[in-house]
Amino acid sequence: MTMRMYYSLGKFIHFVLRPLIIIAVNRTTRTRIIVRYNDEVLLMRNWLSSGEWSLPGGGLSGGEVATQGAARELQEETGVHLDAQQLRLLYDGKIVYGGGFNFRTIVFETTLTKKPNIQRQKKEISEIAWLSLDEVRNLPKTNIVFKKAGYFKK
Repeated sequence: MTMRMYYSLGKFIHFVLRPLIIIAVNRTTRTRIIVRYNDEVLLMRNWLSSGEWSLPGGGLSGGEVATQGAARELQEETGVHLDAQQLRLLYDGKIVYGGGFNFRTIVFETTLTKKPNIQRQKKEISEIAWLSLDEVRNLPKTNIVFKKAGYFKK
């Protein structure tokens, strides 16, 4: 199966299962990590999604500390290893993403001094890229998180 077919299948499944996904996800606490290198941000697209760019992160396992869960998710999805102490808390609260999605989101930031080698987790992630902050401003879903975290105040 080609990447394009895989991606299209994921969008279709997401559309069909959307009501169940909304119920399940809205009951969880999720993390997001703004990983910066110079003026670029690491973003990804999940194959089982609407196809929008998003920040690395995900749900917390039972009893997991948010910084540890965020670091674990980043490593699982991108292969980038960070110690939990390298994450700076920017926001902790409910974010309304639209389309029925609204859940507690804990947003962290880390700034890297060296651009890491990315190893995309192929079961969940269809694409990973470094985008400039200017490009991120034009991404509706991701921009919501950035605004809540205090970016783009102007």
